[in-house]
Amino acid sequence: VGVAGLVYQRFAITSFDLSLMLLVALFATVVTFFMLNTLQIALVIALSERVPVQAVIAGSMKWAIPNFFALAPMGVLLALVYQHFGVLGIILLVIPLLIARGSFQAYVDMREMYLDTIKSLTAAVDAKDPYTAGHSHRVGCYVKEIAKECKFPPEKLETLEYMAVLHDIGKVGIPEGILNKPGKLTAEEYWLMQQHSIIGYEIVGQIRRLKKNAVFIRHHHEWWDGSGYPDHLQGEEIPLESRILAVADAFDAMTMDRPYRRARTYEEAVTEVKAGAGTQFDPWVVGKFLQATPRIKEICLQKEKSRADGFFSEYLLAEAAAVREELWKVRDS
Repeated sequence: VGVAGLVYQRFAITSFDLSLMLLVALFATVVTFFMLNTLQIALVIALSERVPVQAVIAGSMKWAIPNFFALAPMGVLLALVYQHFGVLGIILLVIPLLIARGSFQAYVDMREMYLDTIKSLTAAVDAKDPYTAGHSHRVGCYVKEIAKECKFPPEKLETLEYMAVLHDIGKVGIPEGILNKPGKLTAEEYWLMQQHSIIGYEIVGQIRRLKKNAVFIRHHHEWWDGSGYPDHLQGEEIPLESRILAVADAFDAMTMDRPYRRARTYEEAVTEVKAGAGTQFDPWVVGKFLQATPRIKEICLQKEKSRADGFFSEYLLAEAAAVREELWKVRDS
């Protein structure tokens, strides 16, 4: 603010009457304030999120440019209105602004409801399978760290996090007897289990904001060598986001206890991911995963103990069962 004030003073404006020189001075002041303020905020975000400053400005901050420069004339208008009409003029001008702010707040609240809905859906999936409680959340964290190493811009990274959190949502359509079976699945049961990526793709495809990205969920079980499912894609035919999701999903699955095996240690899981490069996983993505391992290790060693904390309620269990029944009805019809 102080530097912007000094810039304004350099123009030696003695009157606030509207003139070309006043507009030039105000424009220079606004640009100075915006650049310095944006740079400071972007620097803090870049340091905390471990991403390049330019990526923060290009992604998270670019939306602020039109908003900021649209609001700057409003400040000038307020000053002119006060100068000519006093407090009454300010009141008449501010009332429409407050109404507009209320509309924007309603949009923000709607977005929060949207995010809460996503969390509830993933909680319902975790509630079906106590062995995978917290899995979706951790996969989202791992995906974020790998995507940072891949230099994803912030807005693309956020979308991929949503996909990661929702990647197993299709399991609401899989019978619990198959999900929690302690022994080897039969051929028919394995085929049914494979359908969860397709079901998840269809569910997320109904969300308007995420529809075009639902394909990442469909292909997160494809293998680099083409032996995965459901479409047997190979190599770079698989979306990059799905390849990242595949590594994060498999790594977390390795470090979880299952009815048929014990959890692998962090070191064992990393070794297995490395061994899968070129067959199950994209070697380039595995390299980015290894670069992110210091942060991934922190997440892995802080696994949530959801069952011990009683995080999932009977209500969520009932909701999961209800959703599953509806999905089966739709499929049967």
